Amino acid sequence: MRSIAPPVYNSIDVYQICIDSISSVGLRAKFNGVIDDIKIAINEYSTKAPFAKSYQIKPFLGKNGDIVIGLATKEDFKKLYSDHMVGQKKPARRIYDTLKFGAPLNICPFCGFGHVGTLDHYLPKSKYPYLSVLPLNLVPSCLDCNKGKGTDSPDKPGQQCIHPYFDHDLITTEQWLFAEVQETTPASIRYFVRPPEDWEQINKERVVTHFSDFHLSSRFATQATFELATFKELLLYDFNINGMVGVKRELEKRATVALGLHKNAWDTAMFQALADNDWYCERGFFEE
Repeated sequence: MRSIAPPVYNSIDVYQICIDSISSVGLRAKFNGVIDDIKIAINEYSTKAPFAKSYQIKPFLGKNGDIVIGLATKEDFKKLYSDHMVGQKKPARRIYDTLKFGAPLNICPFCGFGHVGTLDHYLPKSKYPYLSVLPLNLVPSCLDCNKGKGTDSPDKPGQQCIHPYFDHDLITTEQWLFAEVQETTPASIRYFVRPPEDWEQINKERVVTHFSDFHLSSRFATQATFELATFKELLLYDFNINGMVGVKRELEKRATVALGLHKNAWDTAMFQALADNDWYCERGFFEE
């Protein structure tokens, strides 16, 4: 997981840029007619999401053809995003691209290893269509995270996954992602969540929700399997020089460096688990 700086765009300006690119006079009138309602929705999101209260924002449960506000339907708002923000030749496309490239090194902040390929609606546009072009609700994401999270809307505090723009403390302050070595042939890694005991219950639930919503257990394990296969020869070199101690020292060094970069990352947890496992350090790393 990675924290990233929130976008600084004026949300109403972004909304207006999208509207102004609409050729249909009638459709433009629909959206211009609900600007005051959109301002209220933006204000609600901007005052609740940074404090983990987005679950209090009421979802829209109607169908695509149903009216959301004014005369604008759910489908209208969805197309405002897909046609007038994502659209390649639309003025708002530059905003879309800037938001997408807001993730450092193009790494997905939800999982911490996938390459950003799209924007994810933190509150899904299928349930919150009036927030479809709100920059603070659009987070750079890899395709797996974007598709894996689904469209459920949180109705309790603990059901909110981590918001990369606002939940910096949950991501960077203390470690809650851990792993253990499975003494299989070849070795494998199992990931789990263990929040600090002194955390508030809501925050404990939220990191568990995030781990579950993005299917990180299996995805991290797949990453680890690939990584274990790539550095077997390096560890064998260390083993031939200093035996088990050499292997452990190399893994501890990698764990320390990874922890310094990202406390809750799949490789941090993996290297910690490997360094702590005597079976792996003595012979497990080269068993096939």
